[in-house]
Amino acid sequence: VTIAGDSEEAKVVEAANKRYTQLLAQRAATDRYTDQEVQTLNPLKKAREVQSSILATSSTGCQAAAWDIADSHTALED
Repeated sequence: VTIAGDSEEAKVVEAANKRYTQLLAQRAATDRYTDQEVQTLNPLKKAREVQSSILATSSTGCQAAAWDIADSHTALED
């Protein structure tokens, strides 16, 4: 909203703006924010009852050539 500087409403608006500026200054002093980075991520910790020991794993593999598969298939048909 634009108000002419010489109108009566301008005095009311200027007073309200001055109060608002004072309110912002007071609020900035009471907020006590600090301007620094922080990490607020807290990892979840399990209760002792749900923890388990590490499971042993192993990996296996198999390799077959096309001729080996064909020979095995032929042997099954005989």
